[in-house]
Amino acid sequence: MAEKSTAEKIAETPQPGVALQMRNTHREEVSTQFGRYWKGRFKSRGIKRHNFTRRSRPMTPFLEEFIDQLPFRPGLSVVEGGMGKGAQACRIVREIHRIKILYGLETSKKALGSFRKTVSEQPQSDQPRLKERLMPVNMDILQFLRDWNVEEQGYIDGFYANSVLHFFTGPDRREVYDLLREKMAPDGVMAVSFKTVNDVLAIMGEIMDSHTTEPAGDIIRDKEDGIERLFVRDFQTIVSELCGAGWELVEDPIIWNVNGYNIPGKEAEFVGFIVRKKVLNGVNGHHGEDSAEEE
Repeated sequence: MAEKSTAEKIAETPQPGVALQMRNTHREEVSTQFGRYWKGRFKSRGIKRHNFTRRSRPMTPFLEEFIDQLPFRPGLSVVEGGMGKGAQACRIVREIHRIKILYGLETSKKALGSFRKTVSEQPQSDQPRLKERLMPVNMDILQFLRDWNVEEQGYIDGFYANSVLHFFTGPDRREVYDLLREKMAPDGVMAVSFKTVNDVLAIMGEIMDSHTTEPAGDIIRDKEDGIERLFVRDFQTIVSELCGAGWELVEDPIIWNVNGYNIPGKEAEFVGFIVRKKVLNGVNGHHGEDSAEEE
């Protein structure tokens, strides 16, 4: 019997807010480890720098720019990779009434367990729209994108992943970029961010000599939570990585700091990249005949 598509699995979900159950992956284990440990703890040319506190985290300039860049038409399908407890997903749906549905992907069941509480804390007037249009999905990003069927579900209009792809290897990141280039609308937008080497976890962590050094930065293991992440040093390497996969920047890289994000009183630092599919031969291509490297 053929495995059911993502659309069929979602259709069988009793109601929005009931997470899909998928097989464990390495990234799910990392996410679960992250949730277990941190529960309860809580420039160069062309760079925009901002400072925030943990309390104001859903208001980051990266999220604001993503919201501004979403296509201005009704019926949008948006995907957030690594939704966490859902604060930023709620913000997107509250701000953008033209969203038809936002799929919030999260592999940590602990984080998903807090999702309903996050929704309940939003303004009462927004509750019906959030319950109707925000769908938490217990699925890995790559699995979700591989299963997405454009003919059945249409194109994805926006993809947002804040501080998530630092868990991915270079080849896995490239697969994310390639799948989205194939399955995103011509005017769709992708937003991905990473922690930088100036982040407190990078400063306090241990560089992993046993790993092949990432061209963009260092793989560092946190001494307390034991999780390994890519901390970006060379922003241009990430830009080249995205452009080589057929994307182009629509906004200069955005760098911002959040005080108390992981450790009270300590600075977390992020860099975000917002891109659209590169225009090839006068159009935003979807499929294989347009080479991703073609200028």
